Amino acid sequence: MRDSAQTYLPPAVDDEIDLFELFNILWNRKFVILAFTVLVTIVATAYAFTAKQKWTSVAYVSAPRVEQIKAYLEQRRALARVDGNKPVNTLPLIQSLFSSFIALSSAENNKQAFLSESRYYKDLAANAKAGNAQYLLVNLAKKNLLVKQPGKDDIAPYYAISFTADTAKDAQSVLSNYIAAINKQTFRRVDGEFGDSLNASVLSRQAELADIEFKLKSAREQEIASLQAALLTANTAGLKDYAVGRSFAGNTVIELSDTHRLFMLGQKLLNAELTTAKTAPLIFPSRYYEIKRELNLLEPLLKYQVASSYSYSYQLAPTLPQTRDAPKRSLIVMLGLILGGMLGCGWVLLGEMVRKRKDTEPGSVPAAALQ
Repeated sequence: MRDSAQTYLPPAVDDEIDLFELFNILWNRKFVILAFTVLVTIVATAYAFTAKQKWTSVAYVSAPRVEQIKAYLEQRRALARVDGNKPVNTLPLIQSLFSSFIALSSAENNKQAFLSESRYYKDLAANAKAGNAQYLLVNLAKKNLLVKQPGKDDIAPYYAISFTADTAKDAQSVLSNYIAAINKQTFRRVDGEFGDSLNASVLSRQAELADIEFKLKSAREQEIASLQAALLTANTAGLKDYAVGRSFAGNTVIELSDTHRLFMLGQKLLNAELTTAKTAPLIFPSRYYEIKRELNLLEPLLKYQVASSYSYSYQLAPTLPQTRDAPKRSLIVMLGLILGGMLGCGWVLLGEMVRKRKDTEPGSVPAAALQ
């Protein structure tokens, strides 16, 4: 006898996807999908309008033009004329200034040194967590303050210097101040070699002048000592007038070149010679006065200040950015909308898979059979 109760057999599992059924499931749970979409979009919108902004100011620079270093060039030429150095060549000087400017602006140490004294960094460091100030400084120098050399395929060989900050004005201000600071440092570096040469010239002339004075003063002191010794000898010998030396062509010659015979001049002449040696001014050679003239021209130049000039030429001055780099608000909101819809669909389909799996388990009764 057959059982009156019909045993339920689970339906065969169909691995094929029924698109109509899929759309039907999503449509039936459209409010769940809509809730996910709205929720994620609200979160994305909140992030887009509260996230820290990034603005980038950029400047394009190239080697300076002659007129931009005219004042400094004339100053160098004037110094060279006084010092007697070779003429100043314009092109090597321009190349030296610009290469030093790029090297100094690219150095991480210079970036960090400048940023550490900037108001922008100090404000950030004041709001940073304890111990993060140094990391913040290194990160700003490495990622926010950039110097990019021109590519091989670039038509114009301009270097790009950029800085990224939280506001457009801060980005432009920090970049402008950085370029100005590196410009001053460049002139100190390039002009230092010339200053060392000038200082060496002054020192060598001062040494030569002192050597001439020392030799003349030493000779005068030696002469005074010799006359004093001869006078003592003449006094001891009782020679008041000069004594006869050797005869030459009927004239009397006293060997004055021999200090041992100076006493033969007698007391009167020796006293006169000694008085003259003590009171008469030193007679310097012409070279002495030539050196003094050169020093009078060179020594004031040791205190000269570098003329205001530029070690670079702006092809584009630091810009005031008009559009932010981040966050891209419209893009973030759009992505939030798409992500919310995808999460909602995923949630609905996952729930449907779980329901079907329960229905196919042995001994389980399908939801349709219970109705």
